[in-house]
Amino acid sequence: MLAAEFERTIAIIGDRPIASLVDLPALNDPEIAVLQDVLQEMFSPTYQLGTNNFGITVMRILQNSIEHGISRNSIYAYVNSGTLLCARLDIEKGHEFGRAAVRLDELHPDKKSESMLCNMWGAWVQHWKDSYEHSKASLRKGIHAGVETGQYIWAFYNTCNACMNSLLRGRTCARSSRRRSSIYRCASSTSSTRSRGWSGPSRATPRRSAPRSTASRSPRRGRTSTPSPRRPAGSTTARPSIS
Repeated sequence: MLAAEFERTIAIIGDRPIASLVDLPALNDPEIAVLQDVLQEMFSPTYQLGTNNFGITVMRILQNSIEHGISRNSIYAYVNSGTLLCARLDIEKGHEFGRAAVRLDELHPDKKSESMLCNMWGAWVQHWKDSYEHSKASLRKGIHAGVETGQYIWAFYNTCNACMNSLLRGRTCARSSRRRSSIYRCASSTSSTRSRGWSGPSRATPRRSAPRSTASRSPRRGRTSTPSPRRPAGSTTARPSIS
């Protein structure tokens, strides 16, 4: 079925250059827009549990983009079409789709799509024709974009792929681990700041000090404190019996 969706998508594209897909009109159908959102949200379950279903959902978003107009979901469709094509070793066409996704994001920026784009482009498409150093730069950009926009799952994916990129370039595991730890600390601090920002400024409540016990208070001036009598060592005090 995935092969059939591929063939149908190629037929819809026809003779148009892939780079020209960024110039398609904008999507104006709200029902198609909702459908595109649902298909994109299926990324995690389909990618993890059924790669064929992942490819089918990507092809459907791409087909809808060509037939009904482009939207922020088209960025997702273009870059993941590049991922699938590169996995099938169609490197030239896959790289063209990846560059089309990057160009579409430049023309119609969407901050929440940026971290996803950087991950899929930098980890699965870009390195086929660009250097690993360039791919690492895309992944670093995706980490910060994910943290800044609250797309923490994509920041995590970028972090994992950035560490793999470092290992493939001969970096040590210890260095990659330190880098990852610093990113996690940055994400934690940003997350707490964002949560405080959403909840609004908290009202400062006056702190009440614990009441001081009478025994710990210092004697007033002019008075002498009477020390409490101490029991001699070894003495016991009999408790009154309850009749």
